[in-house]
Amino acid sequence: MFVLFTFFLIITLYCKDKPYSLLTGAICVFCFLYMIYKKIKNTDSTKNCDSDSNLPISHYNINRIKTNLQNNIDVLSIDDYFEDAGKLIIDMNKSSIGMIQRKFKIDFNRAAKIMDQLFAAGVVGPEEGTKPRKILMNKEQFQFLTDNIQAIKLEIGINDNIISESLDRNKSFDNMTGQEFEWFCAKLLEKNGFEDVKVTSASGDFGVDITAIQNYILYAIQCKCYSSDIGVDAVYQASGGMKYYNANVGIVLTNRYFTKQAKELANNIGIILWDRDFLLKLIEKSN
Repeated sequence: MFVLFTFFLIITLYCKDKPYSLLTGAICVFCFLYMIYKKIKNTDSTKNCDSDSNLPISHYNINRIKTNLQNNIDVLSIDDYFEDAGKLIIDMNKSSIGMIQRKFKIDFNRAAKIMDQLFAAGVVGPEEGTKPRKILMNKEQFQFLTDNIQAIKLEIGINDNIISESLDRNKSFDNMTGQEFEWFCAKLLEKNGFEDVKVTSASGDFGVDITAIQNYILYAIQCKCYSSDIGVDAVYQASGGMKYYNANVGIVLTNRYFTKQAKELANNIGIILWDRDFLLKLIEKSN
């Protein structure tokens, strides 16, 4: 099209006194406008198709992250520089193994492995010859990924053996982190007949760590793995979270027991308390 535009432009300029100069001029204008149209269309197409990094976070699917991680890499051995490397390439708007290698002063093989992990998690696109990989996430989406990646690793890493080992190894759930305890309880609920068991986001859980359904009743559960007894704050959190998730029942589940004040408050506002004794019963029933 550019060649045609140039050809007719030359004819129009050198033959402006000829009767066909108006025709060639019109063709020249048409070619020029068509080139502008194609340029705009290609730009829009690139924005819409090359990446979904402009999508709002509500459109970003955590299940895709989970699938990518499970299918492509060992999630339990994600590199310590994974998060920093992801932030780097998004901030710089370019990705290369060499850039990661130089920034973190690591060897090429480790930098290449980090890039593979970023690809598996959907942060960057596949290799395209000598071209740099496309950046597929913006800062908000990557933050969403890193906020939840620990929970994803826990979900994959916690298996049925941990439940039985909790009885055999001096109640090992007492030594779990908060997130580990949440996933432990989620697995436990599944084994006790609860359905559609979901662990809420690592950030912004609104006072509820797990939602689950049994006999068509939606439960909102706050999990507390503490070294001391549970007070009224957890009861308030469960009450607020139950309303936020439109649940039928609000529960606080803990590895400890509850203070007198917590029991009184729970009784007054209709929150169910599952203490250590109840937790052990859930474990026994699941074996």
